Amino acid sequence: MRTPRKTPFVLAVNLRELRKQGAVTVEQAADMMQVCDSKYVLAIEAGSRQLTLERAARAAYGYAAPVIAEVEGVGMISIQRADAPQAIVNVFSPGEEAWETLREQRESIEYLPRLQSACLRGDRAELVTIYRECVLEPLRAAQRLQMALDARDPTIRVDAHIQEAQEAAGFEPALKHRKTGGMHRVACAI
Repeated sequence: MRTPRKTPFVLAVNLRELRKQGAVTVEQAADMMQVCDSKYVLAIEAGSRQLTLERAARAAYGYAAPVIAEVEGVGMISIQRADAPQAIVNVFSPGEEAWETLREQRESIEYLPRLQSACLRGDRAELVTIYRECVLEPLRAAQRLQMALDARDPTIRVDAHIQEAQEAAGFEPALKHRKTGGMHRVACAI
């Protein structure tokens, strides 16, 4: 009788296609993923052996492309290099993202009054829900708004950071009347 698996099975989805697109031999792929036997690479590609996160990361760096894997009970995931350029997949305008951010913040306000009683009761499940509703979801909405604004004009973020730093340092905002475009010098005393 087989013992149940401790971790979900991870199936490689696109490793064979990446290897063929890159004209990489099975032996080269084995070296890249630090696998002793090239037959094991073929077994991973065929789905008869599990893909580990370490091997997926090595493949993503080696092929310079995202590795797609299917995690049992979770679904498809993409493992990619952190320094790879991220494509902006935002389909909403900054205004639409702002409304979504506002909606998420309003929902978080509804959960905040439950925080103290959940802490006093030690209700971990309730604390996890509150954390998700008050921290993670508003943060994700704010990040989508940030991406939408960056897609419109990447210098907006720079100016906002400069203004924030100047305000934290006690200076008057020097960029209130700044025109868009062009080079500007900003003096900061640290």
